[in-house]
Amino acid sequence: MVDSPGLVTRRAESLVREALTDTRVVLVNGARQVGKSTLTRLTAGSRPDVLIRLLDDPTTLRAAHDDPTDFVDHDGLMIIDEIQLVPELLRRSRCGSTSTPLLAASS
Repeated sequence: MVDSPGLVTRRAESLVREALTDTRVVLVNGARQVGKSTLTRLTAGSRPDVLIRLLDDPTTLRAAHDDPTDFVDHDGLMIIDEIQLVPELLRRSRCGSTSTPLLAASS
């Protein structure tokens, strides 16, 4: 687990890392402001193949809506934060993409 000053160590970090080794899509879901985005970034660490997409950015959100297939096309780990804003991406993440998506969503 990553030891970061001021952050609470979470058991979920090791679970997410483990899930990424053998699961096609990993979803981190929970209430607002509980640390889902932080957890996904800590889990990704300094991997060179990681691409982070933040759907709370209007330009990124528009790109996801306009072409969801191209949006998830990435060879490596892709973090999509606020995935609930474009539910269509869930289907695209499961099929037709070579990326390993790590998704964060608020319930």
